[in-house]
Amino acid sequence: MNILLIDDDEDCLDSLVNALESAGHWCDKFTFPGEAMEAYGQNQYDVVITDLNMSGMNGIQVLKRIRYLNPEAKVIINAGHGDLSTAIAAVNNGAYAFFVKPADLLELIETLEGIELEITEQMLILSMPGWLWI
Repeated sequence: MNILLIDDDEDCLDSLVNALESAGHWCDKFTFPGEAMEAYGQNQYDVVITDLNMSGMNGIQVLKRIRYLNPEAKVIINAGHGDLSTAIAAVNNGAYAFFVKPADLLELIETLEGIELEITEQMLILSMPGWLWI
């Protein structure tokens, strides 16, 4: 899958890129949310994984903007720290999942596999003969 990663921590980004690319995903990484949003507008991503606390634009703002541009977008929050109210706010704004750093990489990859399965199922349904847009 094509994944957009946004985090102001370069080491965290590099760690995620290594793990996700080893699992067969393609990653585009950004430390500045504004640049990431530009890339989102110019490319097609299956998933966005964003940090929560960043300068310029926080993860909830990124989530809201992406979901405004594409209500079906799959956005995962990977927060340096978070409490239940933050996780609830993320989910209420359309986050697919919420992880606290350091994210359990196996759990993150399983979450991505679930998203990939959803995308595949949706593509199969839409490609079925007789499918009508209602």
